[in-house]
Amino acid sequence: MKLAEEKVLFLDCQTTGATPKTAHVLELGWSLSGVSDTKPTIVNRLLRLPDDQELPMRIQRITGITAADMATAHRPADVVAELMGQIGDGSFGPVRFVVAHYAQFEESFVGQLFADHAVDAPFKFICTCQIAKRLYPDLPSRAIRALGGYFGLSLSEMKRSSCHVEATFFIWQRLLSDLSALGIEDSDQLLKLLSKPLVKTQAKKNAYAIPMERLKRLDLPDRPGIYRMLNAEGKILYVGKATSLKSRVNSYFRGRKGKDSKTKELISQIFDVAVTVVATPLEAALLETDLIKHHDPPYNRALRERGRFLSFYNHDFTASSLNQDSNFKFGPFVSDQFKPLLDLLQALQSGSRPSEIFWGLVGEEVIGAAFALFLQNRMLADYSLQQITARKFLALGMVLLRAEVNALRALKREEEQLLKLLALQSQLVDGTESQLIVVDQPDDQTDEQADEEADNEIDEERELDENDVLEMIYGILMRSAKMYLQAKKLTILLNSRIEFFDGEHRILTFSDGCLVDADHQPSSVDSDCSWSGLDINTYDRMRVLMTELARVSSKNQVSSNNQALPKNQVKIGSPFQPSVKVLVEPHIFQMSKLSVSC
Repeated sequence: MKLAEEKVLFLDCQTTGATPKTAHVLELGWSLSGVSDTKPTIVNRLLRLPDDQELPMRIQRITGITAADMATAHRPADVVAELMGQIGDGSFGPVRFVVAHYAQFEESFVGQLFADHAVDAPFKFICTCQIAKRLYPDLPSRAIRALGGYFGLSLSEMKRSSCHVEATFFIWQRLLSDLSALGIEDSDQLLKLLSKPLVKTQAKKNAYAIPMERLKRLDLPDRPGIYRMLNAEGKILYVGKATSLKSRVNSYFRGRKGKDSKTKELISQIFDVAVTVVATPLEAALLETDLIKHHDPPYNRALRERGRFLSFYNHDFTASSLNQDSNFKFGPFVSDQFKPLLDLLQALQSGSRPSEIFWGLVGEEVIGAAFALFLQNRMLADYSLQQITARKFLALGMVLLRAEVNALRALKREEEQLLKLLALQSQLVDGTESQLIVVDQPDDQTDEQADEEADNEIDEERELDENDVLEMIYGILMRSAKMYLQAKKLTILLNSRIEFFDGEHRILTFSDGCLVDADHQPSSVDSDCSWSGLDINTYDRMRVLMTELARVSSKNQVSSNNQALPKNQVKIGSPFQPSVKVLVEPHIFQMSKLSVSC
């Protein structure tokens, strides 16, 4: 029978894990489609999990299926009976083939589901992914989103069976057309094609096959700006920033190595690129965060709003609020960033030893020993447990952070001195080059051999002890101190005038976190409630600004009159006190200006 006349079952399942040995079918979707069907009629069923199984949070995020949704889930036996009732000798007729994308996955789970209910699966699986690998060997990715997008279909970001069944139906119609053009028109010919091994592509010779015109991307400007990757329907897939639009955009399509699966999936769907040119890379970064918030592209992971919110704390960090006011001044912090520190304080004061604070890696006995070591710290030794506060924790975290910064600076100075010494040594050797001796590295060992040995090396697992947990405790304190410092830095930048050189000399003025005209002068600012009425969008914009200023300040700057500014410095002044200057260093503001009292 010809493939175009074959009645097939399109099927997809979502599961709680990667293998039926440890996971279960969570959702099953299918569609019985005949020759004349132009749009599939889809049946979608949630399946109850065993009584001792909970829906993993990771799976909830991927699928969007919640614990509340599972209240309407069906018994697996009922779903199997319903499906078998439709693919038997009913009005539709018997089904010989099931079409699924990456059918190996579906076949393993559906086979186990049927076996659990003593039912023989009366069909054979055909994999659209395996067909695509043979028809389109130079497509960057044959994942269901990549292939659907390559054919002009937009898929929902959430992984749901109904969406994947519809996409598989759509992909199958396109595959049938291209198979027919190759003379493959019946099921026997298709099965013969699938039985042959894949032809290995030559990465250096074969360029990626992509829908976007090559000349379009080669004509992009060699200027800073924002690029937007568009699919066949003109929808934005991804927003990115670039120092050079031409170089950055074209880097996606050069070479096959070094690209992860998500990047390959993205570039398989790109039909066009829209760009916006700006003056400097710093301004490109600021525009990027705003456009990501506005368009919410599916392939942007960072800088999306997606349930994130700002929180503010009172003086003692004993209560929080979603809005900044005179009682909740300290912040902003994103969502529950401070929870680990507060949980740690509560555990110490209550005498509990919750292992979840340390990701369940150690038991209560080790945690207790680590707490005892921690309380011996000289900054805590003179206090009772009830006298130790979150602010005391922050002060200790600040001390640890300062020590780390000083150690890194000392290490950098040592490295600079070593480089100077090596340069001097090279100059002293008349007419020859100094040589560095690599110890314990065989001369005939290639990089590939070294990589292979590293891959085959097995790390011996050891149990964590109280010193490891003590290091985790200090890590919680240091991260909290960094967040506290960052909140102060971001608040400084909310209303500021910034002079910098990033390819060209620029002056930017910010009012309430928004870029405004250079001549704009805000009438007033409440330093205690600077974030009142502002949201996560402003927070991300200021965080990006801080990161970009650190990048710019790491280079030698040139002012408008061509006088060199000192290295690692960017001028930042308040519109209300133009004489006040704050120096921004690449990773941390001056500690003396942002200290925390106990």
